[in-house]
Amino acid sequence: MIPTGNFKMLSTSNGLLPNNIVFCITEDKAGKIWIGTNEGMACYDKKTEHSKFYTTNNGLSNNVISAILEDDNNQMWIATHLGISCYSKADSSFNNFYVYDGLQ
Repeated sequence: MIPTGNFKMLSTSNGLLPNNIVFCITEDKAGKIWIGTNEGMACYDKKTEHSKFYTTNNGLSNNVISAILEDDNNQMWIATHLGISCYSKADSSFNNFYVYDGLQ
């Protein structure tokens, strides 16, 4: 038997997403939901039921998010339309990589 769970609607209307066009979703080891949209990324905390938004203003390489993955060091790797961003949860900082850094 598969246990049933609760569902929460995440959207711009309830302030939990930066945009309703979602390209990718992943859950990190801490249970937070990371959502990539065409206007940045949201990190939804199921415990507090709040989202934190990330855009180029916070350091992302681009606001169009194609994929999100957590590595073994608890860093989030974000594929955008202009490059790859590595987000360090430890110090809330982005390190970006672009074509001129060797991306193909």
